Amino acid sequence: MITHGRRFGGLSDLMGLLESPIPPDSGRSSQYPSNPDWDLGLDWDGAVNIARAGGYWPAGRERMSKVVAAAGRAAHMLPHGDDQGVVGHTLVVPDYVSGIPDCWIQAEENDPTAILTIGVSVIASAGCHAEPMFNRGAAVLSLVDSLETQGIRCRLSAVYCARWTDNGAEHLTIEDITVKDIGDHWNIDKAAFMLAHPGFMRRILLGMVERGATAEARKITNNAYGIPCGGTHSKQIKDAMGYDIFIPELKSSDGRYETIDGALQCVMAHYRSEGAQ
Repeated sequence: MITHGRRFGGLSDLMGLLESPIPPDSGRSSQYPSNPDWDLGLDWDGAVNIARAGGYWPAGRERMSKVVAAAGRAAHMLPHGDDQGVVGHTLVVPDYVSGIPDCWIQAEENDPTAILTIGVSVIASAGCHAEPMFNRGAAVLSLVDSLETQGIRCRLSAVYCARWTDNGAEHLTIEDITVKDIGDHWNIDKAAFMLAHPGFMRRILLGMVERGATAEARKITNNAYGIPCGGTHSKQIKDAMGYDIFIPELKSSDGRYETIDGALQCVMAHYRSEGAQ
């Protein structure tokens, strides 16, 4: 299998590429008219403006209440050394809001040098609607926020990974964009845009793929932009990119992501299935 891979240090690294013209041999799906159920009403120019502003997404600030509420539930799902009490290290938001006094968790002591590299496939088929995509991203953000609260430093990436064929040859495209590096300030606006906003995948990432480094790599746009393959090629992707945890793409047939609670359960189950404790 021929692998095409690139790494970008973040949105700022991506901007120079996105502001260049699309090569004539490539696709144009990133330029499709906007549809609220497909991209939350974000057209190409709007997506580039948000990316240029570092991911600041003012219209989505109200939606972030989902992330705040889910963060407490994610913390509650992670293993801890002690039971809940009236004092502690991590606040379990739903218990606090419900008036339960034992709403704090005392986190285990973690190795201060512990680093977890997490890759999240944000590719989605055309059949995936905006709301489940947002819920999944919010659940991932909640998991990472809870891990960092426990002292586990996370390197987090948004990933476009898809397989495709050309003249009988198998290809694998992996594009990695850093959301948060070790020691970076936790920027919830940027992280939410990159992991939860469908416009990031359907505008920014498609635009990135359309500007592939080589003519061969750009042929993916003539193959429906590839078939999402995070589930079937997870080990290959982890080995190639050095991820400790890799969360595969959302499938349109998976109705569990219709709610934030269902999404959180799915993300936490996958985190544990990867061997994380």
